[in-house]
Amino acid sequence: MNAQKPYYKLTNEDLGKLQNQKGLLLGDGSAQSAREAYLRLMPNLQVIGSENLNPSWYVRRIKEYTDDGPIILQIGNDGALTFDAVDEIVKTAEGRPLFLFNVVADPSYEDKNNDILQRVADKYANVALIDWYKDAKNQSDFYDDEGHMKDPAKRLMSHMLGHCLLYNMPEAVVKPDDGDKAKHAKTEENLAAKENDDVPDVGDSN
Repeated sequence: MNAQKPYYKLTNEDLGKLQNQKGLLLGDGSAQSAREAYLRLMPNLQVIGSENLNPSWYVRRIKEYTDDGPIILQIGNDGALTFDAVDEIVKTAEGRPLFLFNVVADPSYEDKNNDILQRVADKYANVALIDWYKDAKNQSDFYDDEGHMKDPAKRLMSHMLGHCLLYNMPEAVVKPDDGDKAKHAKTEENLAAKENDDVPDVGDSN
């Protein structure tokens, strides 16, 4: 794994830290397929994956999650997404750190889904995109003829997530006692206010 994708190399110290990493991973068929690989690397991660899940299912699960770990969404592999649906799911996290995997999927919706996932990631300061498409799209040994992930893909996917959890964790943007959630979106007003230290650094506006 480390020789194939050295950027995601995990040291023995990293592997030890990931043994205690908490988080909630919700997803479709890809999450379900990679579940064993995820739990081998991060046994304290809650991984719930199934096909044909609707947005309300994700919203409910996120609302029920009370631990301090980040939320990881692995959606858009089994069907077309809509921006509004993904946006609704992400807003439910209420500023907690959240990762979105982009997808290698059916060509009829792959590009559209990845565009939606990128736009949502760009919209929120607490959201980071994991670029699965970039690293997996042209790997001939990652998918079988029916589009199911093979073991090398599952191993890379788990290492990508582990690396991102350790080194690319987005910061939470809503504190428990902070009711003004609107100021945490990526807006020009926030960027102007940042000069007066009114709000945290939240990046560029859309």
